Amino acid sequence: MSTSLSEWFKGWNNGPHEFHHFDLNGIPKYSVQELAQHISSNPQQVQCALVRIHELQSVFQTVYSTIKRDYQVDDYYVRRSCEVHLKAVCPKCLGSIGGEGFFRIAGEHNRMAAERCSTSAEVLSLNRAKPNCDSESYYAVWMGDKTATAGKGMKTEILDPKDGAVFLMPIDSEPRLYGACRVIRRGDPSRRHPNDRLWITETGLLVAATTWVGTGIPDLSEPKLKIVLKKTFGNWNGSLEIQWIRDNLFAPCDFSLLGVIPTSLEEHQLGSNESGSWYSLANQVLLQWQPVVIVEPWSD
Repeated sequence: MSTSLSEWFKGWNNGPHEFHHFDLNGIPKYSVQELAQHISSNPQQVQCALVRIHELQSVFQTVYSTIKRDYQVDDYYVRRSCEVHLKAVCPKCLGSIGGEGFFRIAGEHNRMAAERCSTSAEVLSLNRAKPNCDSESYYAVWMGDKTATAGKGMKTEILDPKDGAVFLMPIDSEPRLYGACRVIRRGDPSRRHPNDRLWITETGLLVAATTWVGTGIPDLSEPKLKIVLKKTFGNWNGSLEIQWIRDNLFAPCDFSLLGVIPTSLEEHQLGSNESGSWYSLANQVLLQWQPVVIVEPWSD
């Protein structure tokens, strides 16, 4: 087997996908043996098997032994790979559990098989499990490598944002407020502009915060989604809120894709001397609008 894949299982990878990166129903389903072999031969890809609760223990053992058989990797790395990349997911309520929780649900399969998902959620802290869920089966999902965007069921519009992609982003929880950001363009050394002084333009995304803020979901026809936010707080003096995002080009799981508003030739000339993250964009929007949001007068 490939030396590079041995290194992948030792942790030299980009981390697993998140659930909003793919449509679970669209991911091909395998038997336990087929799942283990697919994981061993292509660990970067999201893989899945639909199994009964009592089979989860077999999933872990089969995946573990197959990786050990195919690669010269220490037990620690094999177990760590399974902890990070294996998830048990309820097909009805989409409650999920991984890491030590996967081992617990696998190890307690005899008791769990007789319990409802609502009890499983209470005992094992399944995320988003519905109280009336009574599924006796689980998806065993291998979460792959988050840079692997091709394949059936993958949401390429989120994993590989197009120019003009607009994302709804949470900026405050009380009251619940949202802002929006828009991808301007992908960095390209051959298209560097005079105001693009950062080396990350070669690999990053140029993303702009917009002037839209609200409590609901805006329509793509909303004009404010095309207007770049000008920061007037602090000493920014009207600077445009545009950042290069490099470290994680995938929008976070709590950002929602609204659609695409094509960028103009004029917008493609925009650049930035700032680098940051998706969340730093959200924070700048909050700081800009905070004086409007906070209505209580200052008191000593």
